[in-house]
Amino acid sequence: AGTSYPTCFARSLVAVANVKEDPFRKPCLYLLRELSLVDPRLVSKVNGFSCLLDAVVEPLSPELAENILLSLMYLLNDQQLRQIVQPYIDLRILLSPFTDLDSNAADLSTKWVAAKNALVMLMRSWAGVVLISSDE
Repeated sequence: AGTSYPTCFARSLVAVANVKEDPFRKPCLYLLRELSLVDPRLVSKVNGFSCLLDAVVEPLSPELAENILLSLMYLLNDQQLRQIVQPYIDLRILLSPFTDLDSNAADLSTKWVAAKNALVMLMRSWAGVVLISSDE
């Protein structure tokens, strides 16, 4: 891409978005999602895709989770972008609510719903099916 954003900007977005109690978490996640579409190399460099996937499982906002997943599927649909993004997408984050036995049941039930919705959305696209079924 022709535009270049400072790495410190992206790191700041990830740092704030990783704090669940921060009131600016949601705006930072929206900005990080937008930045992933403009400069996916930068977002992968600062571990932003893991942060975005964490937000999908955390029931912060169903519309935000859907937007993040749609953005990831868009990036995975393009061959050049897929090579940048795919190594940084860890599906274990989406599967963790189903295997986590240490959390309380009330907290897990909302995460189950969010993870289930995310997996269903991924399975509705070829990019998502390929990502889920890949052995890498």
